[in-house]
Amino acid sequence: MALFGKKNNNNDNEEKTPASDLDAKIMAAIEETDLEEQQLREQKVKDALDRAEEVQKRRDAEDEKRRKVEEFLKTLPNEGRRYFLMNEGASERDGLVEVKGNVRGEVKPGDIVYVYKPDLSAVTSKVVKVISLDDEELKETSSVKNGRAVLSLELPEGTEVPKYSVVSSVQPMVKFDKSRPVENPLFLGLSLEYKEFHADKEYMDRLITAVINARFLSPSREDGVSSNGKKTLKLLSLKDPEEEGKRMIPVFTDPGALMVWKDVMQGEDKPKVAVISFDIVAQMARKDGTGLVVNPFGPVPIRFPQSLIERILDLDGYKTFIEKKKELQTGAAPSPDGKVKIFLAEPPATEETDKIRKELIKCCSGMPEVAKAGLIAKLQSSKSSYLIIVDCPEGTEQKICAEIFKAVKPHMNTVKKLEFASYNSAPFAVDYFSKHEIDYVKS
Repeated sequence: MALFGKKNNNNDNEEKTPASDLDAKIMAAIEETDLEEQQLREQKVKDALDRAEEVQKRRDAEDEKRRKVEEFLKTLPNEGRRYFLMNEGASERDGLVEVKGNVRGEVKPGDIVYVYKPDLSAVTSKVVKVISLDDEELKETSSVKNGRAVLSLELPEGTEVPKYSVVSSVQPMVKFDKSRPVENPLFLGLSLEYKEFHADKEYMDRLITAVINARFLSPSREDGVSSNGKKTLKLLSLKDPEEEGKRMIPVFTDPGALMVWKDVMQGEDKPKVAVISFDIVAQMARKDGTGLVVNPFGPVPIRFPQSLIERILDLDGYKTFIEKKKELQTGAAPSPDGKVKIFLAEPPATEETDKIRKELIKCCSGMPEVAKAGLIAKLQSSKSSYLIIVDCPEGTEQKICAEIFKAVKPHMNTVKKLEFASYNSAPFAVDYFSKHEIDYVKS
């Protein structure tokens, strides 16, 4: 054993890493970290660009949708603007009829509007001037939106616009059409002024007449199965906010008022929606001991408690309405001699009837044989048709009627049937046109 010698060290045989190699490895690790961070940054930038591109695509899609909607609205009467004005008083000036009231919506000069009268008739008109009443200085303006105004209307000579008539851009419905929404322009226009005028007896009379003749939207849910195996529906109800323990059946004038009930109409379990007339829902309310509320969520809720419904159902006007409805449903009541009644009436003022009248006048103007001609709405056995009365020499009827038919037929969309009668062979013609303006008279 040596006293002196080298100390045994287990690390003596390990290969030592030169400093330069260690530095290289450290630098490589740093570079690798930098690369990962750079890739991460690049990925974040890419993700941000992808999100921005997706947002831009959505914006472009929304802009395109908005553009298409705007283009579509331009094709609609009055650019699709929907508005109402309840006439608080009318006067004549320079051959125009001026009506005053609150504009609910936006009206502009040149608009085609419809005047809904308290007797339920409607007349087409054109807005010639719009005068704002909200400014200190009364002046003609290019539009009034949700403000007070005077509208100067172009109407047939002698046309009266009674107080509490409603001027609206909403087109009348000639007959019930499933493809068109229920809108109730007369009742809705009156209801918008309920808070200010509900104490006025004449106003309330007009409102009740309108509600009796209205058709409402009413949501319902399935309520079991009837004895014949068909599913039954039950109308939804709401708590009466003014009478504890009482409930009310909600009905709606139009889709816009219905969709405000977001909890129900925008939920997963959406109810079925039926179109229901006032007389039916009133009888259901009477049976269930409930009331009605029209447009409970706006624009203006109107309550019809059970006591008011009972008074309405006892009105002579309501009973007359029901009698007429039954006659129409049965195809008209037979007269004492056994013949079926035919109902004749002034055609509703619509874009369709306006075009038919214009073509009738234009066509008759080019035929010197025609002395006069007029358009009538006819109802027989629940079937609607147009009836044109023509005053012309005997023997010329077939040729003249064929020309008129060719001219007006392209404009008949809601009513498909057109009939003709000569003035002399229609005993009712003289009496009818003594009460209604005839469309064409040879000058």
